[in-house]
Amino acid sequence: MDPSPELLPPLETPLARHRQTATAYRGFRLGSLEEAQRSAWQASALPVLKSLRVFHSGIYLAAAGQRRERHGHPEGVLIYCTDGQGFYHSDGQSFAVTAGDLLYCPRNSAHSYGADTEHPWSIYWMHLSGHDLDSYERLARLLGPRPVRTIGVREELIAAFERLVSHFRAPYDDAVWLAIQSEALGILAAISLTPASMESIPQQTLVIQKIIARMDASLERPFELGEYAEQAGYHPSHFIRLFRQVTGDSPGAYFSKRKMQRACELLSHPGTSVHEVSLQLGFANPYYFSNAFKKVFGLAPSHYQQRRIV
Repeated sequence: MDPSPELLPPLETPLARHRQTATAYRGFRLGSLEEAQRSAWQASALPVLKSLRVFHSGIYLAAAGQRRERHGHPEGVLIYCTDGQGFYHSDGQSFAVTAGDLLYCPRNSAHSYGADTEHPWSIYWMHLSGHDLDSYERLARLLGPRPVRTIGVREELIAAFERLVSHFRAPYDDAVWLAIQSEALGILAAISLTPASMESIPQQTLVIQKIIARMDASLERPFELGEYAEQAGYHPSHFIRLFRQVTGDSPGAYFSKRKMQRACELLSHPGTSVHEVSLQLGFANPYYFSNAFKKVFGLAPSHYQQRRIV
């Protein structure tokens, strides 16, 4: 039996308007539930699904003009910045948010946040609720003395948020709720295991993590080794060596792998054509895209799509 009646967190902005606003960003993906779907999850008879819920999540890349102001909201809002800059205001205090920072807006708090005008942030985010949210907040150290905490740009967190958003697909049922919840728990677990102090993380690793975030935000562009090496502040040969030490891959191999992983995610969306995916990922010709995809996965993207979408 539930410990107390639980109010359904409201849908703050109609999804159509949310998507329309996000089209101004360099890129975006949304995973969100309509009110009927939220009610269905909340009414599920499975006790495990009551502990943590994520009704709303997304990815904003270079989110120019993004702003949000709240005066009490029943969900906690977790925001992970991987590039650019943003701000957070609450209780008369202001905080800067930069690449590698984690921001948590507690439930029922008055706050505002948004992207920097000159260098708009790229963020991965989710709204949290559920009967055991207090425990998860403590385990992940989300309610520390400062709402902004530096954890570094971490490839595994970026990939986890991408998987989280991809789970928001109809038809919705207990299995989908469990997949969403499990991915969110994985994100919170990874955060809980991050060092309390960034001083224990080598500076070179932090530099490579930031480059990884920039790569992930630029998968529609051609790979430019010189550009990424310059951003990291290293000679290309030294940059390749450091990148391989941190990730196990060369920069070019990592970029190609991530581009094909993104292709799989896009191909999983019903109604999306192979031609559209190839254009989104910067291929001038779908034929070149199909060849690159087949080299990695052993089958054509159209065949992958037929197996994935039923």
